[in-house]
Amino acid sequence: MNDFERRLADALHDAVDQANPPGGLVDLIRRRHRRYRTRVGIASVAATAAVVAISLPLAVPAISAGPAPVGPSAPGAANPAAPVARPGTVLQDCSDRIGLTGQYAAGWQRQSIQAGPLWFMYVRKVSANNGGTSPLPYGNLPVNVKDSSVAWVRVIGAARHYFRFLYGPANTGSGSYTLRDGEAGITFAACRPGHALGAFYPGYTQFWGGFVMSRVPACVSLGVWTTTASKPITVTFPVGSIRCAHAW
Repeated sequence: MNDFERRLADALHDAVDQANPPGGLVDLIRRRHRRYRTRVGIASVAATAAVVAISLPLAVPAISAGPAPVGPSAPGAANPAAPVARPGTVLQDCSDRIGLTGQYAAGWQRQSIQAGPLWFMYVRKVSANNGGTSPLPYGNLPVNVKDSSVAWVRVIGAARHYFRFLYGPANTGSGSYTLRDGEAGITFAACRPGHALGAFYPGYTQFWGGFVMSRVPACVSLGVWTTTASKPITVTFPVGSIRCAHAW
């Protein structure tokens, strides 16, 4: 286990207790994930996972590439239709997941907000700060999506003027963000079941990203659409010390 993996494991355990991972964690994950996807192709993912599984005990949290993606976008998948980004969003599919294996404390749902098959992780207590050289506050916003599900999220209401997601190709990973670096919407296409044996969150695909805001504290409202719902689900949560009407 290298230094990055130790820091991520410590942050994840801290998140269970404090629901507030370190502000720079999202940048470390994004940079590592980008380097990994540039270095190796999908064909080498399964071999990498085998090495990790042999060298690390299951009880120790660790980043794992996992088996080759078996979600809708994977070559040779049973479902030949590749996922597509809904209008006004960028796509995060099975190949963008963060693979985490090992034991993890139960009860993460109590600190998170559910919207259909999607969970906004730890947003019942979320903060943003001007870490590094960023001119605007930013923070972590990991998401869990039930396997084989597709959900798309857009910023709605007043938050459209001051909130953006930090997912997708526009992210710099530099720790310096403006609203133009972010996205107003994300389409999450989860992997098929079995993509991560021994994962922290069995049955879910985890995506790790963040957000940037032009002012804090503030209330943030998001609309969540799914392929099975006739209307969007609205989620509202505070960032910083503020009370929000219709929160959760």
